[in-house]
Amino acid sequence: MKGIALCQQFNNVSLDIFSIFSKRDNVLMFCIAKDGLKTHSTELHDEIPTKKRYYKALKKLKDANLIEKFIGSRDIYFHTNYGSVIYQKLFVELIEIANNKDKFKMIDTLKQPNKFLENDIHKFVESVIGTKIQNNDDNSLSFNSEIIWSFEKLILSIIEKVKHCKTELLIATRLYSEEVVNEILLKSKVGVHVKILADTKLIQGYFKSQNNCGESNDNKNNKDIKRDDNCENERLTVIGDPWYPNKEGIQRKVMDIPFGLLVVDGKEVGIEIINRNDTQNFFVGLFISDEKLASNFKEWYMKLWDDASDDISLSIPIN
Repeated sequence: MKGIALCQQFNNVSLDIFSIFSKRDNVLMFCIAKDGLKTHSTELHDEIPTKKRYYKALKKLKDANLIEKFIGSRDIYFHTNYGSVIYQKLFVELIEIANNKDKFKMIDTLKQPNKFLENDIHKFVESVIGTKIQNNDDNSLSFNSEIIWSFEKLILSIIEKVKHCKTELLIATRLYSEEVVNEILLKSKVGVHVKILADTKLIQGYFKSQNNCGESNDNKNNKDIKRDDNCENERLTVIGDPWYPNKEGIQRKVMDIPFGLLVVDGKEVGIEIINRNDTQNFFVGLFISDEKLASNFKEWYMKLWDDASDDISLSIPIN
């Protein structure tokens, strides 16, 4: 909707400037005025052969405050301050961007497989064309926040964030939700890269809730069968990993999580705030849209990731 708001602001601005530059004579004389427009220039006369066309264009540029006569001179015009800004923004930068049209097409192809973060693509574009560009996603450049006071609302909010994720999910979690797991699985199947740090106590909870049931069935049906190490490892993986065996696009490690964390596309951060009087249950969640903050948390997350373990069996509770 910001495009509509910009259009409304645009309508409040005089359109004379665009009417002026729709005429070639006006554009020609304005560009020449960058270095000094001499009224009796032979070169200019070849381009604009009639006085009527010349003086009409000159009047348009003067009336729009785009050019002014040089102090102490009777026949040389230069850009006004306003004209200098218009020249830079409307002519120089536009030409630079237009000259890089093919490079922009190449950049667009990078976006198709969703292999790169939008912010990284924009930085790459700026380095290629040497021009600062505006990110199309205005929300990624603004600061927005949301406080979540209930676990049920937290799950709904996380699901919504995951649904709109385009390239990357970084998750550190102490809590479990089947709905969130299913949504993450769907995203991983369409190319979103997922890293998950699962809390040690969370894994132990999986075993406590599922291992007993598995053992009772084994005792009932396989009393005299000794399970080999490969079967045992497979069973432990199934119990301890809710994403198994659909692990395409999902990397998972285990560690003691200090608090829940979610980083979406390098733009948005979800942080769990823990009540020290009740550390095991959900207390408050906070979502913040801010690229700089997200970048800082991503860096911190990757340090946790490097220190985490791939071995789920380390989290098996000792009976």
